[in-house]
Amino acid sequence: MFYHPYDLVARHMVNNWSGWTLMPGGGKTPDKPELVEFDDRLFFFVRGLNDGLWINSLRPFNPSPFSGWREVPGGGRARSGPGAAVYRNRLYLVVRGLNDGIWYNRMDDDEDWDGWIEVPGGGRTTGSPEAVNYGGFLWVFVRGTDNRIYSNRLNRDGIWSGWSEVPGNGRTLSGPGAASYRGYLYLFVRGTDDRIYLNRLSPLGIWSGWSEVPGGGLTLAEPEAVVFRSELNLFVRGTDNGIYQNILRRDLWSGWSEVPGQGRTPSGPAAENFRNLLWLVVRGMDDSIYFNVKVF
Repeated sequence: MFYHPYDLVARHMVNNWSGWTLMPGGGKTPDKPELVEFDDRLFFFVRGLNDGLWINSLRPFNPSPFSGWREVPGGGRARSGPGAAVYRNRLYLVVRGLNDGIWYNRMDDDEDWDGWIEVPGGGRTTGSPEAVNYGGFLWVFVRGTDNRIYSNRLNRDGIWSGWSEVPGNGRTLSGPGAASYRGYLYLFVRGTDDRIYLNRLSPLGIWSGWSEVPGGGLTLAEPEAVVFRSELNLFVRGTDNGIYQNILRRDLWSGWSEVPGQGRTPSGPAAENFRNLLWLVVRGMDDSIYFNVKVF
């Protein structure tokens, strides 16, 4: 038996967070989870211990709100955690394939999947891809085999731009994270010195160049960014495997602080804003999947 997630939020709040709870269903992952809101549901994706792609979903206020884990149709396999985004009323799931190519599968609101297709352009990655909807395009960002950061974008006509390096000569040791905030696209990476860096794309298509996120934080995995209550929340795995946050309020960063609950993870975190709650999901030290929910 487990708490309905909304009951959990009401009963166990500490500093606006619910505390860490094991996700029902017994799922395991060797990598970073992913989650995304689509069709008034919250979808969770993980790479399974068999390298398959697995899905769980939350439908609020149902007697059994979690659907349970099942494999994404199509028989896909991945070498890293997945990325996901919603674009033009479809959910796009993007993965690093067993050949290090970048592949995607697309789901409609009836949970019908199109099947796996390689992203055109011949790109290769050594980490988890990131997908984000920005400026009328679906953007996919990856760490290249040379540790540079590359992007490919899909337009409304179904045409991909091809892979190109993100301007600024950045380097990373993990997959990137991205979010749209106040009209800009924010791209975050773990630098080769384990510091956290950002590059910002303007509506005019101009990149700001790489700069360190204020606060002196360090990470051993890919960052995660999400907008919640008009603030950009940035989450990372710390060098002690703790989970830390830094919040951008317009142009001012809060500084790094540990997420309440004393959670630990050997991979990067995942986060999503769903029904005015911020959901933070991690791989536990036992490879199980845990969530923590923020209200304010």
